[in-house]
Amino acid sequence: MQSLIAEFSADVPMQDKRRAVRRKLRLDSKVSIAKSTTRVVVLDLSARGMMIHTETELAVGEAFEVDLPLAGAFEACVIWRRMTLYGCEFRSPIPGAAISAALLKARHD
Repeated sequence: MQSLIAEFSADVPMQDKRRAVRRKLRLDSKVSIAKSTTRVVVLDLSARGMMIHTETELAVGEAFEVDLPLAGAFEACVIWRRMTLYGCEFRSPIPGAAISAALLKARHD
């Protein structure tokens, strides 16, 4: 009889669990929630999601639109929150051109 040994590690870095590579950047943008608009800083971006910083409190599960340069608005949803950082997933993957435009418009400080 053969036995199977499996090892599970909680130490796997978060980026290794993602389906898409995220690009680090610092992009000033705005999100529209219901009828209000608030400023955010996009800290990383991929075709499937992003991490943002904002002083405005958002709830996990809350849907909004984020404005990306030269690409327009994309629907996203808050997946997790840590203080003023929010992990967000796009309703559908955004085009590579939107990511490229965001990288070109990002701050380089």
